[in-house]
Amino acid sequence: MSSVTSAHFKREIEYNLSIMEKTFSEGREIDQGFFKIFQEDITQLAALQTKEKIEPAVSTPVIKELNDRLQKNTLKLQEIVKGIFKPIEANNTALVASSLLNAGEIALTQSNEILKAGFEVLNQNGLQVRKVAPDGHCQLRSIAAKILIDNQRQKKKSKSKLLTLAEAAVKNETYTAETKEIAKKVVAGLNPKKNQSALEILQNQELSDLLVQFLRLIAVEGLRKNKSETFTQMLERDGIPFEQYCKDMTSMPLAKFGGQPEIMELEKALKTPLQFLDLSILGKGKQLSASTGTNETMKVLTKEELTPGKTFILYNPTGLHYDLAEIPVV
Repeated sequence: MSSVTSAHFKREIEYNLSIMEKTFSEGREIDQGFFKIFQEDITQLAALQTKEKIEPAVSTPVIKELNDRLQKNTLKLQEIVKGIFKPIEANNTALVASSLLNAGEIALTQSNEILKAGFEVLNQNGLQVRKVAPDGHCQLRSIAAKILIDNQRQKKKSKSKLLTLAEAAVKNETYTAETKEIAKKVVAGLNPKKNQSALEILQNQELSDLLVQFLRLIAVEGLRKNKSETFTQMLERDGIPFEQYCKDMTSMPLAKFGGQPEIMELEKALKTPLQFLDLSILGKGKQLSASTGTNETMKVLTKEELTPGKTFILYNPTGLHYDLAEIPVV
């Protein structure tokens, strides 16, 4: 482990620890995928401690402090993990829920007043919630779900944008061999002759995970092509080499959480804006507003825009989690 990697890792685990400790103190729910990443942190920290004894490249007192904080949280972490992973592993159909949940009823279960107000805004505007599995890939799975569900609800049936993107990726000579290989599998999996509904595709563990991996690879292909100086400088400040970031973003199954850069690249690749609702912004503003990857300015939505079948990607910042919010089709 290089000194740069060690320094970056220290910052990352400090960030993870701060979220974990805040979660415990406030009794909040959090995306279960985070626990998998946290488990990796524990393993890496042990390796870093061993290295410190041999080659003191980073501050030993800092490593000790991180270790003490980890130990303090271990028992609590084990209790939570024990309770959440069994039901998820036993029920693969929960990748993307078949039925919608009433946002008003969800609001009644919230102890956080801002989140409660956010769900009430959804309810007042006729939006219901479709749950997506909190497995660390919820952002990418929600994007795939929105694209497939939107396509299925079009009056004039057309080829899925995901299938069109995969077909183009297979022929793109600038893409890596891995991206083209996964694209071929997506083309086969989304073959229209299979006559699969959006939910049948999304609830198929192998195919749903394949779509997540494909979207990660496409986002990274875009990042490499459009290599923003601002983005690379931001990574450099955090001690993260650009190619290491790309590798971390596509290394399944414990890939990094997606963020704004990936959303922007996917909007370009899919040639469609992805509308996001942020529960905390809804709760604070008490009105329905949305943003997209390329335009983070919140736009207040009109009643005319809320047509039956309209689908949004719903972000819960306190749980670092994405679901879908939909206007039901009567």
